[in-house]
Amino acid sequence: LKTAATVGIMMSNPVGNLHYCYILLASWIVDTPEECLLAATSPKASPVTIATSKDFGDPFCRPPCTSSLTLLAIQTACTEQDPFHYKNFLKVIKCLHLNSVIEPCWKGWLLSDPSQFLTPKPLHHFHRMFWDHDGIRACLVMQLSLIEAKLTPPNCENLTEILW
Repeated sequence: LKTAATVGIMMSNPVGNLHYCYILLASWIVDTPEECLLAATSPKASPVTIATSKDFGDPFCRPPCTSSLTLLAIQTACTEQDPFHYKNFLKVIKCLHLNSVIEPCWKGWLLSDPSQFLTPKPLHHFHRMFWDHDGIRACLVMQLSLIEAKLTPPNCENLTEILW
């Protein structure tokens, strides 16, 4: 697929006309751990923005974590410490908010950028976003007992078990 993205491939349409096509990496549907693995970022850093765990939860929008920034961080880590000396390499990548991936699968793929092609699994991300943010705000606005009556799953004693 990387070769077809760079060089192109001849394909025919249903009528039989030939077209030169370039395959782009448009979307990769993943959950959070897979996002971090594919983007080569640490679990304590956002795979699609430059935000780190210290920035999570604040109202500020961070710039996207582009492939060039990630590849530059990987190159910096590899020049500072040999990846085959793993214990010392871990110290370097921890400071740069990387995981131990030094050759991401999207490297060399034309127009590939994890901040663009990583697509969250809606059920996982939106459910988590609700309970992390919207559910807490709803508790502050409404009385907790009203929310518990409507939203508490049957196997929980109260909503605070889920929120906290």
